[in-house]
Amino acid sequence: MKTWPFFAAPYGTKGVIAGVLTLHPSVSASEPSYLDGTLDWVKQETLKPVQYTAAFTGTVAVEGSQYLPRPEERALAVGSAVILTLSDGNLGTPLSEPVTFRLDNHFDIPPMGTLPSGNQLKLTLAVGAGTFSGSFLDRAAGKTRKFQGILLQHQRRADGLFTGDTETGSVRIRE
Repeated sequence: MKTWPFFAAPYGTKGVIAGVLTLHPSVSASEPSYLDGTLDWVKQETLKPVQYTAAFTGTVAVEGSQYLPRPEERALAVGSAVILTLSDGNLGTPLSEPVTFRLDNHFDIPPMGTLPSGNQLKLTLAVGAGTFSGSFLDRAAGKTRKFQGILLQHQRRADGLFTGDTETGSVRIRE
């Protein structure tokens, strides 16, 4: 294990994200390496971005994983029914959609009109990069929201985000 002091100033002089992350090397050629840790996040009041002008202070748990784009090292089990959950981001209540991860690294989504929430879910996986993207209809707001995220191979899940009107929402894909 190695530690990595992390520092970023995403708001110029108006904030900082800092802490120490631990890097865990892979124990075999088929096991991806990963990192974890805790970061302190401070942001002063700003004028931009318009959705997030308020000041805040908090601590965030950080997880990451090396991505190995090999079929035998899938982050999700092939043929398994997984649940994609969208929450926060001004949604009011979380939305959950069942999807199936296929051998060809794509997702089967129930046909339009049969989703439990009727939210017109679209989901695409970029196998070479270990990322996913998509969109859904936020029926309460009457808007299509785009989302993006990454596969966490070591943790066997996928996480991402989308932007609501005044807060960020999370996207989680779990077995």
